[in-house]
Amino acid sequence: LPHCLVVAMTGSQVTASEECQSSPEIVMARVQKRGCALQRAPEECKNNPAIVMAAVRNDSLALYFASEQCKDMVDIVMAAVQKDGAMLEFAGDTCKNNPEIVMTAMHNSGVALQHASEQCKNNAEIIMAAVRHNGMLLEFASAECQNNPEIVMAAVQNHSWA
Repeated sequence: LPHCLVVAMTGSQVTASEECQSSPEIVMARVQKRGCALQRAPEECKNNPAIVMAAVRNDSLALYFASEQCKDMVDIVMAAVQKDGAMLEFAGDTCKNNPEIVMTAMHNSGVALQHASEQCKNNAEIIMAAVRHNGMLLEFASAECQNNPEIVMAAVQNHSWA
């Protein structure tokens, strides 16, 4: 832990030096209490998988503030979409193309399908699971899946307007 210098003290609030505030140990403590504190963290902390995972476990929206490298880490993205499937929007391309992550995200938020890769939107198993949950999700499927009679039937059975 760096040597922390108190630079201001107002009532019960203490402000530490910039060096102290940006240390990985201090950032870790902050994100464990409030995940979106990652937003104000230095880039090195936004690229630290342990810090990002702690932030995402506290608040899935912290994924938005993570580095591009961390947004492509399966375990971090999986933790985020397990809490809120809509967080697939902020995942990296590798994770948006991972069927397990996409299925998990859809389980928690059907509209997550709109953020999946084109390959996943063309995966009949993924699309079938989506339309069984909500027939309206057929609109996010590939043309090939939209023309698959079994998928269309499942969509219609789960929403008359599909």
